[in-house]
Amino acid sequence: MLYASPGRHISSVAKPLATRAVDEQGREIKPFSAGDDEDGRYRGRHHYYGRSDDDDTKANFTLQLEVPAAGAETIEEIEGEIIVTSFTEWKTHEITNPQADPEKEIDLGEVIPGAKLIIRKVKKAKGEREGRISLKLIGPPEVKYAEYDVRIEGVRNVHTNESRDSTDEKDGHTVRTSTITFGTYGDKLDEESTTTFVLRFPHGLKRERVKFLMEAVDLF
Repeated sequence: MLYASPGRHISSVAKPLATRAVDEQGREIKPFSAGDDEDGRYRGRHHYYGRSDDDDTKANFTLQLEVPAAGAETIEEIEGEIIVTSFTEWKTHEITNPQADPEKEIDLGEVIPGAKLIIRKVKKAKGEREGRISLKLIGPPEVKYAEYDVRIEGVRNVHTNESRDSTDEKDGHTVRTSTITFGTYGDKLDEESTTTFVLRFPHGLKRERVKFLMEAVDLF
């Protein structure tokens, strides 16, 4: 588990790299790898990275190590590096009952300077459990960090998924085209209920490589 610095939140972590690992007797444990990294160190063959939606002050990741020497009881130390993208706060833009208008650009300047949103299609049919919003987000390269959510009046559990149809970047300008699928886990949609589309963006973004140290990891 990796924890954010005070006052910051974790957006994502990537490329965890073990640089040194030893057991309680000081014997080296090599990270599992299909081969040496370009700088002679070992990079884990498999890792998971992401943040928790409930608590974005911490994130999970995994490293695979070779089997320790016979008789080892603990991994005394693991030293490594990981790339962390963090931020200071969320800023949001909400649209109540979004309507499709391929010609209308919605200004998002108060959330992402220079960004605009186009809602291309909206589907929310009575009696169905899923709806869709097709949209285009235009602006600086930072728009790739924006996240989407949908809330439905009177429905407690709403799931929201984004399918990125394309992301085009040219001359510092990014066009991100997506389809947002939203729905319920049981209740059917009601055309009359209020639907709120939420775009949120992490401010104070910083991407850096940080070092970590793990101690006294028991072997099972």
